[in-house]
Amino acid sequence: MSAIKKILFCALFFVCSCSFFKTANNQEFEMQKGSPVQFVEGSQDIPLATGLTKSANDDDLGFDSIGGSVISIAYKNEGEKDGVKDFYLKTLPQLGWKIVKANEFSSLDTLDFMRDKEKLEIEFITENQMNLVKFFVESSAQ
Repeated sequence: MSAIKKILFCALFFVCSCSFFKTANNQEFEMQKGSPVQFVEGSQDIPLATGLTKSANDDDLGFDSIGGSVISIAYKNEGEKDGVKDFYLKTLPQLGWKIVKANEFSSLDTLDFMRDKEKLEIEFITENQMNLVKFFVESSAQ
């Protein structure tokens, strides 16, 4: 991780540890104060929103090669998905990610981001009264 990304992440962590976000129904949604920041498994700097727990999903994937890397991983959330979505819409741009598109009104509820040679897609799925949040990260070494 470059020095600039580390500095941006530290600044973001400080801001997030002192603030909270409100969901549509005014529930507080925050990063845990005083506890270490957790990251999406396989990533070094994509923070894991509070309330997300690893899904027992056999479709998870992660590999590195000379040409780049790929991560595909799912988390579950029993709370409001809008709070998780708001967290990533507010947090990731502070870490250098640019929003490419947000599909809220189509059949796919996704957020797409780009940063340097990295692509990030976050997909929000509701199955059996459980919200799934799937992360797909692709980076190119070239």
